[in-house]
Amino acid sequence: MVQSFRQFLLRISGGIVNEHLSKIKFLCKDHLSDAELESVNSAHELLDKLCSQELIKEDNTEYLQDLLNYVGLNVLAREVEENSRQTAANDEKKKAKGQQTPKTQMPVGIPCKIPNFVGRDDIVCSLADAVLVKMKRLLILKALPGAGKSAVAIQLAHYILKTQQYHGYQVVFVCLREQKTLACVCRGILHALDVTITGDPVSQTRHVLERLSQETLLILDNTEDIQKCDNDFAKFIQYLRQFGHNLQILLTSRLDMEEVSFDFSENLPPLDIASATDLLIAMTEGSHQIQNRKSAAELAEYCGQMPLLIEIAAKLVTSGFNPKMLAETMKKDLYRVLNQRSYQRVVQTVRCLLKCVGKESCISLIKLSMFSSKFNAKKAEFLFKDVTDCNFQMCYLNKNALIQNESDGWYSLHPLIQTFCREEKEQLGCLNEGREAERKFNEHQLELLLHIHKKFVSRSGKEAMQEFFDSILNIKQALKNCLKQGCIEMKKKCIDTFNDCVNTLGKVLNPNECLKLYKKLHKSAVEMKDEKRVSECLISVGFRHMCDKGHRTYSEDAFGVLKDAYNLQKKLQLHKNPSETLAHCCSKLGLCYILKGERHEGLKLISDALTMREKIGDQVLIAASYCDKASSKRFSGEHSSAIYMLKQNCLGRYKESLGDHPWVATIHSYIADSHIALGEMDEAVKHRREALRIRQSFLGDHLDTARSLGNLGKLLCEQGDFEGAREAYEKAYTIQKRLDMNEETVATFSALADVYEKLGRPEESEDLRIIISTVEDQLQQRRLYMRQVSQEIRKRTVSIAASKKNKKWSSLLVVAILVLVAAIVAGYWIRTSQHVS
Repeated sequence: MVQSFRQFLLRISGGIVNEHLSKIKFLCKDHLSDAELESVNSAHELLDKLCSQELIKEDNTEYLQDLLNYVGLNVLAREVEENSRQTAANDEKKKAKGQQTPKTQMPVGIPCKIPNFVGRDDIVCSLADAVLVKMKRLLILKALPGAGKSAVAIQLAHYILKTQQYHGYQVVFVCLREQKTLACVCRGILHALDVTITGDPVSQTRHVLERLSQETLLILDNTEDIQKCDNDFAKFIQYLRQFGHNLQILLTSRLDMEEVSFDFSENLPPLDIASATDLLIAMTEGSHQIQNRKSAAELAEYCGQMPLLIEIAAKLVTSGFNPKMLAETMKKDLYRVLNQRSYQRVVQTVRCLLKCVGKESCISLIKLSMFSSKFNAKKAEFLFKDVTDCNFQMCYLNKNALIQNESDGWYSLHPLIQTFCREEKEQLGCLNEGREAERKFNEHQLELLLHIHKKFVSRSGKEAMQEFFDSILNIKQALKNCLKQGCIEMKKKCIDTFNDCVNTLGKVLNPNECLKLYKKLHKSAVEMKDEKRVSECLISVGFRHMCDKGHRTYSEDAFGVLKDAYNLQKKLQLHKNPSETLAHCCSKLGLCYILKGERHEGLKLISDALTMREKIGDQVLIAASYCDKASSKRFSGEHSSAIYMLKQNCLGRYKESLGDHPWVATIHSYIADSHIALGEMDEAVKHRREALRIRQSFLGDHLDTARSLGNLGKLLCEQGDFEGAREAYEKAYTIQKRLDMNEETVATFSALADVYEKLGRPEESEDLRIIISTVEDQLQQRRLYMRQVSQEIRKRTVSIAASKKNKKWSSLLVVAILVLVAAIVAGYWIRTSQHVS
């Protein structure tokens, strides 16, 4: 623990700048000589001297807290106090359980130890030495698919847990198979650490890993998918290497990461022939099929000496497959590829093995390969005849090592077999069955998304959010399948489903991720030249832009795409058949007009939307239109009328249909805004606190919760309650710093800096203003990206209109030419007739 405490002090010293250091040195003159103080050039050197004099100890940091408070570093002082309190609590637990109680708990995520682990002990020892002795910060283990890199990582995790259980060392294991975005990766890390996700998972993960008090090895297994799909992953790893002071990271991957400099890199080759033979014999123990070591060695060799393939071959042998015939089959099919790259040989080997398991098993594997995350019989049942058939097939595949048993009836496919089953359905003779399985999977996930959306817009909204995050990888896979396949009807269904669910996806997805999603859908609609769906995608994009502004300030990006969408809807005469899509467009475009200052046009559109929604009869949607109408009154200064409308037409409908829901909190927040404008502060505080209560209950630490805290802080500040305002702003600051930086973050930081000034804490105020400058630079880059996306989308929309126009003129030109030709022929015929006469 001494080393861990010193690492904590080293991190604390980073927050002590030269100005504070000179003051602290002056305060230490009673305990350190002038010569000692003169030799100190940095904060960590001074803390080291104070430790050597025992003025600072792990179980007594009061002297350090006093120093920090005296020079104005109150935030650092509180951090030292919190660390001491945590240390004391841990010591009490240790005493209560006995001195030999391990300090680490078995973390979530580490799979069970690998049975028959052979031929890799030297690799495990080499990695353990790099982690525990040489203290390497960033490590990578690279290998071909099926070579056993996951098994080595799992064995290393168990070895460290066993040898370091009394030394406060923590191991966290996260499998990143099929993870295509950094947000998904971070959700997995937070889950493994048993941390509740409260907003943007990337920012939250950075914060959690930066502040680890316990030495931790984070093992990220199978990172190849995220490496190929998200360039931000490399930046994320580099960031953790720089700022995760108690963190070491091991990656396992098929691919190298040239953009990252690793402290330790190891290539994992196939097993040597002796170890491969030992593994095959161990896995076929009790079977009489393997007659001698020579035949085992021959089969192991044709398996490419790859552990995964050896395991599959062993299962085939133990279930009765003749090993000699199996070896001959593989030898014959592999003959022409022996001189190719190792990867190709492995692929050929998998093809041979899958052909040997029979067509029925291949079809089952292809069905299960559709899932991008773990699956069980309940989740996969829809792909099979019934749940009994599903259970039978999964048990058989697990018995033959073709799927892996995770825990409690949950299974997964090895990525090599999954990829092979997805891409080579035709070579396996299962093309039609594979296409049918993909169609069923896509339709099921789209229906699930609609179910989640309907559940979100109800009293079960909180459950819907969790259900979405549990299914997000499979929903994204279905989206990818639909957009890449040639079936136009499936593409249309996919676009329709995601546009129908925009109100839910706009809340649960990261803003950039959501915008990218609708950008893809818009591109697909343009490629199909489907103007109706192009307009609907534009509405979704415009709505997302308005969410970024909190529906409170004008967005040029939102106005542009919503206006394009509205014009397309009118051109296609869709306004003759009112729908929720058109109503949504009218309502949000109307709000944009009002925010822009064109009140008459805005009110007309909002009224049109309300009329349509009243015909549809959905009370929640009717309340949403009244909310936009009340907003028009708020922006025009008619606050009493706005309050009446929000209470009379919105609040009751929302509460009855949704219960305690974020949308109810939004209505309370708008009512509070108008009460403030009218000077009715007591009423404003009441509604601010109610909005905060709902958001804390429903969302926990979320950006919407931070917004409520910021609003409350602003109100308390106006009432002169600066201590209350400080408390609210600091809570908002803590959430926003951990989650996502946006326009509201800057406002909160700036307001808190002002409050610190009023409370006579200028140093803390100055620290915040430095942070604000950095955040504003980041936001400028984000605004530029959003503008580029909007311009690209609008250009595409213009291009499809121009294409249709050109096609129209081309058609007219063809008709004109035909008429001209007909006229010439007719004239010639008349002249000929006259001549004959």
